[in-house]
Amino acid sequence: MVVHEARYRYRLRVNRREADLLQGVFDSCRFVWNQALGRWNDLWRDEGVSLRLPGADRELTDWRSRFDWLAEQPSVPEQQVLRDLFASVSAFFEKKNPAGRPNFKTRRLGYATARWTKNGFKVAGTGLGRAGDRLEVAAAGAASRFGWCGRDHFQVSRPA
Repeated sequence: MVVHEARYRYRLRVNRREADLLQGVFDSCRFVWNQALGRWNDLWRDEGVSLRLPGADRELTDWRSRFDWLAEQPSVPEQQVLRDLFASVSAFFEKKNPAGRPNFKTRRLGYATARWTKNGFKVAGTGLGRAGDRLEVAAAGAASRFGWCGRDHFQVSRPA
């Protein structure tokens, strides 16, 4: 038996409230990336010790207990950010990979990103982007339902 895995990217059309909820998720992901990267840099520079993913997971738990606004956001995208950061750190040290040193993220540079696993979202309806289909995403302590347009990609446009 052959098993095929599929990956879809959805283009979302969101209202102002939904955009604000998602912006909170994006802001928390950027904060976690920058905090973990700063901690990794400091430990490496000052003590010659490398912060690894399990240690960063413990740090994330500590940050979520200290910052209420961070604890209000879903933990799944924050954990994915740590995995992505330490994958880029590993690529930085790999001789055959031309990847550069991981950089800090700013709000202005590029676009906001967040990644959910199967535990962080649910598709209701056909999943083909037809009328009545919904994508339920964990955002700010509650599930938010979004309508989508096509299966192109996940995009949140910033309000003008």
